[in-house]
Amino acid sequence: MSTENGKEKKPFTVKGFFKSTSFKCIAVLLAIVLISGILLTICNSLFYVSEAERLQRVLSSVYGREVTATAVALDRPNISEYEIEVNGSTGNYGDSMAEEIKDGSLFVHKTESDVLALLNADGDFTTGNLDGELATGATYSTFLCSYAALFAAANYENALSGTGGQLVRTKYIDTDNTSYTTSGDSVTFNIVTTEYSRAGAFTINVTVGEGGVIIAYEIVENGSTPPSFADRMPENVKDGSLFKGKDESGMLEVFSENGMTPDGVDDTLSTGATQSNFLCTYGALFALSNYEAILGGAAIDETLEYTQYIDLENTKATAGDGEVTYTIVTTDYSRAGAFTINVTVRGGFTTSYTGGTVNSVYYIEDDGNYLVNATGTGGFSGGTVTCWVVVNMTDGAVSGVGRVVIDSNSGQSYINKVNRDDVLSEFEGEYSEGEDASAWTGTGATMSLTAITGSVNTALSFVRSELASGGASNPLAGYSYTDYINAYSTTISAEGSNVNYTVVTTAAAPAQSFTIDITVGAGGVITAYNITTNGSTSDKYINNMPANVKDGTLYVGKNSEAIRALLGGAEGDFGPDDLDDTLQTNATYSTFLCTYAALFASANYEMALTAEGGAN
Repeated sequence: MSTENGKEKKPFTVKGFFKSTSFKCIAVLLAIVLISGILLTICNSLFYVSEAERLQRVLSSVYGREVTATAVALDRPNISEYEIEVNGSTGNYGDSMAEEIKDGSLFVHKTESDVLALLNADGDFTTGNLDGELATGATYSTFLCSYAALFAAANYENALSGTGGQLVRTKYIDTDNTSYTTSGDSVTFNIVTTEYSRAGAFTINVTVGEGGVIIAYEIVENGSTPPSFADRMPENVKDGSLFKGKDESGMLEVFSENGMTPDGVDDTLSTGATQSNFLCTYGALFALSNYEAILGGAAIDETLEYTQYIDLENTKATAGDGEVTYTIVTTDYSRAGAFTINVTVRGGFTTSYTGGTVNSVYYIEDDGNYLVNATGTGGFSGGTVTCWVVVNMTDGAVSGVGRVVIDSNSGQSYINKVNRDDVLSEFEGEYSEGEDASAWTGTGATMSLTAITGSVNTALSFVRSELASGGASNPLAGYSYTDYINAYSTTISAEGSNVNYTVVTTAAAPAQSFTIDITVGAGGVITAYNITTNGSTSDKYINNMPANVKDGTLYVGKNSEAIRALLGGAEGDFGPDDLDDTLQTNATYSTFLCTYAALFASANYEMALTAEGGAN
């Protein structure tokens, strides 16, 4: 036993440790941790909100009732460019092709499932989907027999369960007169088909066994009309041997895995040049379905999907930066010759815009509108505001804003001044991107309102350019320097050799949108410049703008090269920080927008003159 300072020190023992103050402290701390963990688990289960619940809360807040919303997958591969290089139509059939196919607008922004729908390749079969070997002169009769087998195989599990669930693949089935019985693992169907074109109704007994495999097939009543067509039916259809041993997937192969033909296309493509329309649509499907494979380095060969009508030897593809660019050469088909089509497929939709970013999008089944969650930039101290925006649609086109609800914000201390129905309702109706929201609210929270406006503008721009009918509808497509230009509010006209613009800029927070009348004459030189709406957020900033910017004299007499010099002389990607030092006067964002508008007008003189029918 040791001593310390003359006192005897007791040896350490386990029993002594459990009685010590140290042990008691450790025990208390462990108990606190355990209890806290239990409480956190309980609270998490009580207060956790799933994404589905959160969406329903948003829908209830926006609509005030239950609605059905379908998410739009923003990362779906879709076609960004489509151009027919060589039209294979023979005779005058090219004139009969659907216009939206000839110009490619039918396919721009469409995904694989969208194109499959155009080809009716979702299981809504017709005789055109039958394998070629079954087209024997009694095609409609053969089709009904095959469809009956598919119906039986597809509904095996449902029938066996006895739950009376919804039957599938019933389009050509007389469900009122069709019945089934079960015995062990087998289901025997007594199927009565509908009539189909010249073929009358068939009555067929089909037994499906374990695994959903057809084990017996007997035609009880042959609906071929006239009866002589029954003789033309394939023997293995009449005796059922074609179907025995097949499950649902095997039956789908009877309808030909790649068996799409013009007979199956959507009615909108049946324009008198159906075979040409079909080849063009099939080319789009080939491009979309093989995007991932080509991006991963796959070769153009028979291992790719949907190659039946593709000339693999002459079709090319290059991949880079998340895109695949194809030059697709189709085969001939009946009277239609081969087409050569240039198609670009990208990995997802464009979600970043000048004023913000799209986070999620939902299609509202009840009214055909879109609900967009978008984050707008340009708020106070560089913060953001995220809003839910209902984008109204009419006949497939954007028709305005239905509702705006603030979802969240970052660093906006005055957000309550704008988070009011009397402010947000101002966006509803026929609001257009680029309107100066601060002019009709007077809330005193200008920068927060700028971010809200950015969110609304972003939602409108996304739906208009990515989801509206006909693909991108940007009226300034092909023009240069449009990043800070409101394409949908800017107008252009030509008179002789002059081009007259009413330029509406976007916001560049904290500066709001400007409206400027600009005239550009021969050589792309600006001859007149007049600000009609000043987007500066206060008189202070208006007063800080250079006088020669406010009256336009800085730009009059200059062409695009001289104006670019004011922005550092670069070819693009400008920002307010690129302005010449003499223009940085504590109203930099306002001055930048005015300068950018001048550059847009002068740089696009030749294009605008041609587009608007002016004369050099």
